[in-house]
Amino acid sequence: RFAAWCIALAEQASEAFSGNGPGAWAHTLAREIDNFRSAIALLEAQGASDAVLQLATALAPLWSALGHQREGLQLLQSTLALVDEQEHPTAVMRARLLAARLATTVDDFPLAITLANAAGREAFHSDDLSAIAEAHCALGNLARGVGDQPSALEHYDTALSIYRERDDRYNAGYVLIQLAKLGDLGT
Repeated sequence: RFAAWCIALAEQASEAFSGNGPGAWAHTLAREIDNFRSAIALLEAQGASDAVLQLATALAPLWSALGHQREGLQLLQSTLALVDEQEHPTAVMRARLLAARLATTVDDFPLAITLANAAGREAFHSDDLSAIAEAHCALGNLARGVGDQPSALEHYDTALSIYRERDDRYNAGYVLIQLAKLGDLGT
Protein backbone atom coordinates (compact mmCIF):
# COMPACT_ATOMS: atom_id res chain seq x y z
CA ARG A 1 0.00 0.00 0.00
CA PHE A 2 2.87 2.35 0.76
CA ALA A 3 4.40 1.90 -2.70
CA ALA A 4 0.98 2.27 -4.34
CA TRP A 5 0.45 5.51 -2.40
CA CYS A 6 3.83 6.82 -3.59
CA ILE A 7 3.08 5.91 -7.20
CA ALA A 8 -0.34 7.60 -7.03
CA LEU A 9 1.15 10.74 -5.46
CA ALA A 10 3.93 10.90 -8.05
CA GLU A 11 1.43 10.47 -10.89
CA GLN A 12 -0.74 13.27 -9.49
CA ALA A 13 2.29 15.54 -9.31
CA SER A 14 3.38 14.61 -12.82
CA GLU A 15 -0.10 15.37 -14.14
CA ALA A 16 -0.04 18.75 -12.38
CA PHE A 17 3.31 19.63 -13.93
CA SER A 18 1.89 18.81 -17.36
CA GLY A 19 -0.68 21.47 -17.93
CA ASN A 20 -0.70 24.53 -15.74
CA GLY A 21 2.57 23.96 -13.93
CA PRO A 22 3.61 22.71 -10.54
CA GLY A 23 1.82 25.01 -8.13
CA ALA A 24 2.22 23.47 -4.66
CA TRP A 25 3.34 20.13 -6.09
CA ALA A 26 7.01 21.14 -6.21
CA HIS A 27 6.95 21.50 -2.42
CA THR A 28 5.07 18.20 -2.02
CA LEU A 29 7.59 16.31 -4.16
CA ALA A 30 10.53 17.79 -2.25
CA ARG A 31 8.87 16.99 1.07
CA GLU A 32 8.15 13.36 0.10
CA ILE A 33 11.49 12.54 -1.54
CA ASP A 34 12.55 10.19 1.26
CA ASN A 35 9.25 8.33 1.00
CA PHE A 36 9.77 7.97 -2.76
CA ARG A 37 13.27 6.65 -2.19
CA SER A 38 11.95 4.17 0.38
CA ALA A 39 9.23 2.99 -1.99
CA ILE A 40 11.80 2.52 -4.76
CA ALA A 41 14.04 0.49 -2.45
CA LEU A 42 11.06 -1.62 -1.34
CA LEU A 43 9.95 -2.28 -4.92
CA GLU A 44 13.51 -3.10 -5.98
CA ALA A 45 13.85 -5.58 -3.11
CA GLN A 46 10.62 -7.24 -4.28
CA GLY A 47 11.92 -7.42 -7.86
CA ALA A 48 9.04 -5.26 -9.09
CA SER A 49 11.01 -3.54 -11.85
CA ASP A 50 7.89 -2.54 -13.75
CA ALA A 51 6.54 -0.71 -10.68
CA VAL A 52 9.93 0.95 -10.11
CA LEU A 53 9.86 2.12 -13.72
CA GLN A 54 6.32 3.45 -13.28
CA LEU A 55 7.31 5.39 -10.17
CA ALA A 56 10.62 6.60 -11.61
CA THR A 57 8.88 7.91 -14.72
CA ALA A 58 6.09 9.56 -12.75
CA LEU A 59 8.76 11.36 -10.75
CA ALA A 60 9.92 13.21 -13.88
CA PRO A 61 9.27 16.62 -12.29
CA LEU A 62 11.39 15.71 -9.27
CA TRP A 63 14.28 14.61 -11.44
CA SER A 64 14.16 17.28 -14.15
CA ALA A 65 12.65 20.37 -12.53
CA LEU A 66 13.77 20.06 -8.92
CA GLY A 67 17.46 19.32 -9.35
CA HIS A 68 17.79 15.56 -9.01
CA GLN A 69 18.85 14.81 -12.58
CA ARG A 70 21.70 12.41 -11.81
CA GLU A 71 19.69 10.42 -9.29
CA GLY A 72 16.79 10.08 -11.70
CA LEU A 73 19.05 9.12 -14.59
CA GLN A 74 20.84 6.45 -12.56
CA LEU A 75 17.53 4.99 -11.38
CA LEU A 76 16.06 4.96 -14.88
CA GLN A 77 19.16 3.35 -16.38
CA SER A 78 19.34 0.59 -13.80
CA THR A 79 15.61 -0.10 -14.03
CA LEU A 80 15.48 -0.04 -17.83
CA ALA A 81 18.11 -2.78 -17.81
CA LEU A 82 15.71 -5.01 -15.83
CA VAL A 83 12.35 -4.36 -17.48
CA ASP A 84 11.10 -6.51 -20.35
CA GLU A 85 10.56 -4.09 -23.21
CA GLN A 86 8.15 -6.48 -24.96
CA GLU A 87 5.84 -6.57 -21.93
CA HIS A 88 5.93 -2.83 -21.23
CA PRO A 89 6.74 -1.02 -24.51
CA THR A 90 5.00 2.27 -23.65
CA ALA A 91 6.53 2.46 -20.17
CA VAL A 92 9.99 1.75 -21.57
CA MET A 93 9.55 4.37 -24.30
CA ARG A 94 8.49 7.01 -21.76
CA ALA A 95 11.34 6.10 -19.42
CA ARG A 96 13.85 6.35 -22.27
CA LEU A 97 12.52 9.77 -23.25
CA LEU A 98 12.89 11.00 -19.69
CA ALA A 99 16.33 9.43 -19.36
CA ALA A 100 17.39 11.11 -22.63
CA ARG A 101 16.33 14.49 -21.26
CA LEU A 102 18.20 13.86 -18.02
CA ALA A 103 21.31 12.59 -19.81
CA THR A 104 21.37 15.75 -21.92
CA THR A 105 21.01 17.86 -18.78
CA VAL A 106 24.07 16.23 -17.20
CA ASP A 107 26.01 16.48 -20.50
CA ASP A 108 26.14 12.74 -21.21
CA PHE A 109 25.50 13.20 -24.93
CA PRO A 110 26.45 9.68 -26.10
CA LEU A 111 23.91 8.15 -23.70
CA ALA A 112 21.32 10.79 -24.53
CA ILE A 113 21.69 10.13 -28.26
CA THR A 114 21.25 6.38 -27.80
CA LEU A 115 18.18 6.83 -25.58
CA ALA A 116 16.58 9.58 -27.65
CA ASN A 117 17.01 7.76 -30.93
CA ALA A 118 15.52 4.52 -29.60
CA ALA A 119 12.64 6.24 -27.84
CA GLY A 120 12.09 8.67 -30.72
CA ARG A 121 11.60 5.84 -33.21
CA GLU A 122 9.06 4.25 -30.87
CA ALA A 123 7.26 7.53 -30.19
CA PHE A 124 7.04 8.55 -33.85
CA HIS A 125 5.38 5.21 -34.65
CA SER A 126 2.81 5.63 -31.89
CA ASP A 127 -0.37 7.66 -31.64
CA ASP A 128 0.78 9.14 -28.34
CA LEU A 129 1.04 12.89 -28.98
CA SER A 130 2.66 13.64 -25.65
CA ALA A 131 5.37 11.03 -26.33
CA ILE A 132 5.90 12.47 -29.80
CA ALA A 133 6.27 15.96 -28.32
CA GLU A 134 8.66 14.66 -25.66
CA ALA A 135 10.72 12.91 -28.35
CA HIS A 136 10.96 16.17 -30.29
CA CYS A 137 12.06 17.93 -27.09
CA ALA A 138 14.73 15.31 -26.41
CA LEU A 139 16.03 15.49 -29.98
CA GLY A 140 15.88 19.29 -29.89
CA ASN A 141 17.90 19.34 -26.68
CA LEU A 142 20.50 17.08 -28.25
CA ALA A 143 20.69 19.16 -31.41
CA ARG A 144 21.08 22.33 -29.33
CA GLY A 145 23.72 20.63 -27.20
CA VAL A 146 25.87 19.80 -30.21
CA GLY A 147 25.30 23.19 -31.89
CA ASP A 148 22.85 22.15 -34.61
CA GLN A 149 20.49 25.10 -34.29
CA PRO A 150 18.37 24.41 -37.39
CA SER A 151 17.54 20.87 -36.24
CA ALA A 152 16.92 22.05 -32.69
CA LEU A 153 14.56 24.75 -33.94
CA GLU A 154 12.65 22.25 -36.08
CA HIS A 155 12.21 19.80 -33.19
CA TYR A 156 11.25 22.52 -30.71
CA ASP A 157 8.72 24.06 -33.11
CA THR A 158 7.03 20.68 -33.56
CA ALA A 159 6.97 20.01 -29.82
CA LEU A 160 5.65 23.51 -29.08
CA SER A 161 2.84 23.06 -31.59
CA ILE A 162 1.75 19.80 -29.95
CA TYR A 163 1.96 21.21 -26.42
CA ARG A 164 -0.08 24.26 -27.40
CA GLU A 165 -2.66 22.08 -29.14
CA ARG A 166 -2.96 20.04 -25.92
CA ASP A 167 -3.04 23.21 -23.76
CA ASP A 168 0.01 21.96 -21.86
CA ARG A 169 1.33 25.30 -20.69
CA TYR A 170 4.08 23.90 -18.49
CA ASN A 171 5.77 21.96 -21.27
CA ALA A 172 5.09 24.73 -23.80
CA GLY A 173 6.93 27.03 -21.39
CA TYR A 174 9.79 24.53 -21.20
CA VAL A 175 10.11 24.57 -25.00
CA LEU A 176 10.00 28.37 -25.07
CA ILE A 177 12.90 28.41 -22.61
CA GLN A 178 14.84 26.08 -24.91
CA LEU A 179 14.04 28.33 -27.87
CA ALA A 180 15.28 31.31 -25.85
CA LYS A 181 18.55 29.44 -25.33
CA LEU A 182 18.78 29.23 -29.11
CA GLY A 183 18.14 32.96 -29.30
CA ASP A 184 14.84 32.46 -31.13
CA LEU A 185 11.48 32.48 -29.39
CA GLY A 186 9.79 31.33 -32.58
CA THR A 187 7.63 34.45 -32.80
